[in-house]
Amino acid sequence: MEPNEYEEQIRLHLAAIARRAAGPEVVDALLAHARVARSPASVDGAVRAARLLCEHDAEEHEGTLVRALRSGADTLIRRPAMALPLAEEAVTLARGLGGPSLIVSLATLSRVLRAAGRPAEADAAAAEAESLS
Repeated sequence: MEPNEYEEQIRLHLAAIARRAAGPEVVDALLAHARVARSPASVDGAVRAARLLCEHDAEEHEGTLVRALRSGADTLIRRPAMALPLAEEAVTLARGLGGPSLIVSLATLSRVLRAAGRPAEADAAAAEAESLS
């Protein structure tokens, strides 16, 4: 898919979410595409869709946003400078959710920090995740 075609698809998906004609399944589809394409634009589209869902109902969709951020960070792990803000935001939001969401988000943050060459911080995030398991 050409970049302009993909942006048009994102626009259509976001419009469907805005009309409440689509939900988390759109985020899942965009995340699947992002995994294959491994492009920042693909990750951005999925995160934008998840943020829009949260604007409609934060309580119901905050987990979707955390998952999109976490998946985006994993997808972009070879670009740690881009992945790190996503992983950090996922942890920040997951702290409010607790449980498995926080544990998995901390593990993702640990991997991204390690990829960024920050082993001490990676170990601290991994230790926190382990302490919650």
